[in-house]
Amino acid sequence: MNPKILDKVLNWISGALVLSGLWLFDEILTLARYCGKDCLYPIPLLGTFDQYGAEGIAWVLILAGVAILLRREK
Repeated sequence: MNPKILDKVLNWISGALVLSGLWLFDEILTLARYCGKDCLYPIPLLGTFDQYGAEGIAWVLILAGVAILLRREK
């Protein structure tokens, strides 16, 4: 595969992961304001999680996107 195309694909994937993580954090904080930390948060394709589990997934998405960017810079 052409290195320039691979760079574009990796940039897109890392951006999508970081954006998804930030979006998930926003949703968690918005829902926590209305129903407290006892709420369960449905995450498509993954299931239902409590607040701390959903925050953990959001952090994993953000860190995975950043790790792709950092690895690509070598």
